[in-house]
Amino acid sequence: MELTIINKKKQVVYKTRHQSYPETNSIQRDEVDSQENAFYQTTTREIKVPDLYINDHSLRVVNDIHLQTSVPEAFPSLFFVRQGQIKTKFHFHDEKVQFSGGKHSFLFNAFSSEDSYLKQQDRLSMFIVSFSPAYFLKVAEAAGAPMEVIANSIAGNNPGMYENNHGLSITSR
Repeated sequence: MELTIINKKKQVVYKTRHQSYPETNSIQRDEVDSQENAFYQTTTREIKVPDLYINDHSLRVVNDIHLQTSVPEAFPSLFFVRQGQIKTKFHFHDEKVQFSGGKHSFLFNAFSSEDSYLKQQDRLSMFIVSFSPAYFLKVAEAAGAPMEVIANSIAGNNPGMYENNHGLSITSR
């Protein structure tokens, strides 16, 4: 998958290729990584176990940026925004979606979007739990009709189906 970072002037400031989703079939690993550049400061904790990937991510967005990726592969994800805001347009979806603190969503691939806008903010805090497609299909197998629709989307690598189920409260109010 290709990742591109674009600044406010619509200039490409960073471009890289990486695996569409982290390897989840390896042995258990718990890693912490920090990065800093002119656009953001980030700290990420990743926990990788077979078929499961957990990502705890905190950013300080110094300058407004847009993140763009190539079309995603299935990597079903529970996406929690604890603090901050992201405005996203998903591949194969017409509307922009705003994610904000205290909300969660179920996504085809939490690491991919046609365009994600991160405005300048002191703290953007996200927590993501992702499943290998094979494991998710196994779990969804006996979960009933609603999960069957999502499972068919994952099995068919169809990212445009359920991105509108977003912005649910993390806890009931």
